[in-house]
Amino acid sequence: ARDGKGGGRVGDERERSRQFGFVGFRTEEQAAEALRYFNNTFVDTARLRVEFALPVAHASLPRAWSKYTKGTSGYARREAKKHESERAARALEDG
Repeated sequence: ARDGKGGGRVGDERERSRQFGFVGFRTEEQAAEALRYFNNTFVDTARLRVEFALPVAHASLPRAWSKYTKGTSGYARREAKKHESERAARALEDG
């Protein structure tokens, strides 16, 4: 849930924290210093793991698997099935 002020908490429908967040910096140097300073530290009993964000489809990220993600085999099967259903419906209408 975002508070609309440029920041906020990442939570579920019950407003429980999902235990992750995103922070932006003005320069890469500031970001690198924050990573060095905060990575593997603790807030209460929660260990912080700090990483740089990567672009979508970056080579080092795991392969997408969702049937809703373009480029996956599940998506291709889902789209083919959807188009086949649409063709069958049109054939019945034209029938």
